Amino acid sequence: MRLEINGRVIDASKEADVSIQIPDRAPGAAWRLKLTGDKALSIEAAGRADGRFDVSHAAGRKAYDASAPIDGHGLRALLRRCLEGDKTWRNQLQWRRRQVVDQRRPSAPPVRTDSRWKTVAGNTALGVLATALIAGPYLWNWLSLPRLRLDSFPMPTAFDSIPARLILGFFTLCVLVFAIAAGVKSWEVRKAARWSIANGRIVRSEQAIELVRRGHGEMPVNTRVAKIAYEFEAGGRTLRGTRFTLGEITPESEVAGILARYPLNAPVDVYYDPENPAECTLERDPPEGILKGCLILLAYGIVGVLGLMWLVSGGARQLADMLSLSDRLPGAFLPVVGMAGFAGLFLLGFFLAIEMRQRRARQWPKTTGEVVLSTIHEYYQGSYRTETPISVARSKRRGYMPIVEYTYKVMGRPYSSRHIQIESQTAGSRSYAESVIARYGKGQVVTVHYNPEQPSQAALELGGRLHYVLLVLGALLMLFALNAAGILGDSIFVPRR
Repeated sequence: MRLEINGRVIDASKEADVSIQIPDRAPGAAWRLKLTGDKALSIEAAGRADGRFDVSHAAGRKAYDASAPIDGHGLRALLRRCLEGDKTWRNQLQWRRRQVVDQRRPSAPPVRTDSRWKTVAGNTALGVLATALIAGPYLWNWLSLPRLRLDSFPMPTAFDSIPARLILGFFTLCVLVFAIAAGVKSWEVRKAARWSIANGRIVRSEQAIELVRRGHGEMPVNTRVAKIAYEFEAGGRTLRGTRFTLGEITPESEVAGILARYPLNAPVDVYYDPENPAECTLERDPPEGILKGCLILLAYGIVGVLGLMWLVSGGARQLADMLSLSDRLPGAFLPVVGMAGFAGLFLLGFFLAIEMRQRRARQWPKTTGEVVLSTIHEYYQGSYRTETPISVARSKRRGYMPIVEYTYKVMGRPYSSRHIQIESQTAGSRSYAESVIARYGKGQVVTVHYNPEQPSQAALELGGRLHYVLLVLGALLMLFALNAAGILGDSIFVPRR
């Protein structure tokens, strides 16, 4: 990185340069510093009359100003973390987006086109077009009348089978649905890029746990969420908003970072629709790395689909001939051996992963906590629509989920959780839910096992044995596969003479 202090340039600067060149107090308002790195990243600092420093940083076309000045010690710590390659150096301060006003049209809000979403939508459209050109003729051949068949587009021999055509058609449909979703989200981001900007203030910033139902008929899941609320003025009115991103789902791993970015009473920039100010957000940029993730997902999908098409089109038999399995296992029924063996190994691997996780959890430290919520949540699972209300009522299966929320402290910092067992949701009959609630009543002091590396991950009970069902099923499937291979006696799939 390149360090420039009051006109003096230091190429390939190191941490020692920062420690030597930056004083504890700013010499005056004329003191200037600029650290320039890769990917158009730069950090600037300017002295103040009170001896502190105003800090700003820019990445590409985006520029941010620190919400408060810092002293020389804080500036040195920030620059050292940046030089070390620590990407969390931004978390040391609170930042405000610097607005660039178009002088040619001062009355118009700034307009920006987000290239990442544009690139995602464009690449997805190209992928859909390419898939349609490849798969369309084959689907037409398979679905159309014989006199309308497009014989000029023959299917490759390695993929020529009806199951392969069905797999290809399903993959084409999935890519098309993904392209539509990406297009809708791209349109939403481009629309938000033309919204007005107002100064706001965070009035709520806390962590909470909510029951989230991902799909119709599914069991609800206790999910850790960030509760953010802010106030801003638009059209002579004070409005309140709670949406902070254009994304649909916020992973639990990002909750802590969101709360750090938006602490209570922090000033923020609010983007709002001038025609409907109630539609507002704090962030209008797509997530970092979304294009890379989409391309990786598409590549995995193409490889997986081609492999599956090859297997169902005679590839499994070719693989068996290559390995001489017919000679080595003359009495084997290879399709059953492959399917049962794969399913058995998958279940055994899943069992081992859960068992290793539970063994690590048994080493977790303990602390005391207090139950702050103890209730039963009733829900309906597996419902579907029918013509009469009576059949609809009969189609629903009622479930009961014990909700036990408890608080605890680790190193003086408060945490809360609703996990009774490690990373699992418990539900069942009403009697089961009532028995759990009876063990953990509101106000009761409980023993909490927590992960020392991630204290927000905790549980009240350890050592569940339900996953041993996976061990039994996996072992049975492996025995079934060995019998189909003729290793454990005569195969049940080979008729006896």
